[in-house]
Amino acid sequence: MDEEAYGYQQHFDYIVIRQNEQWWGDLYFYFSEAMIRGVRPWVWSDYVWNHPDMFFKMMPKYAIQSNWYYGEEFDMDKLSGGTKTYVKAYIDLNAEGYDQIPTASNDAIMYGPNNNNKSIGNTVDFCSQRIDDKHLMGFLQSSWMPTIEKFRPNIMQTIELTGEARRKFESKTNK
Repeated sequence: MDEEAYGYQQHFDYIVIRQNEQWWGDLYFYFSEAMIRGVRPWVWSDYVWNHPDMFFKMMPKYAIQSNWYYGEEFDMDKLSGGTKTYVKAYIDLNAEGYDQIPTASNDAIMYGPNNNNKSIGNTVDFCSQRIDDKHLMGFLQSSWMPTIEKFRPNIMQTIELTGEARRKFESKTNK
């Protein structure tokens, strides 16, 4: 159910875009199937960016949220438009009491090599200061690269950047 918008799918031969009650009904179906099997639902939080009122009304608190932002800048005074919305979502999800696994990326295809290497470190810094410990379940980092030999350097860099962010976090929090 991710990226169900025309802009993401406009070049596909077959397009699926659920919305309104259909989107929520299908989401609840998937949630119930997960919970029947003893699995806690975990979702990307993109929906909150464009529909915050509906999201906070309809999204169950038991669903773990992975809001994502792959940039490096987190100063709300320097951000605008969509990027400010993406970063603010971490704060809004916390205020509403959702458990979170914030997500970063050093996606070399989207940003170019070495252009957003501070994404994971800055995500950890920003979110660990603004998300209650009881709702911060960890962090997720992806290079969005296929796991094939050609992309080994990017994937290894992803691992190194994540390790650096973890060491910095642990040294600040003694965790």
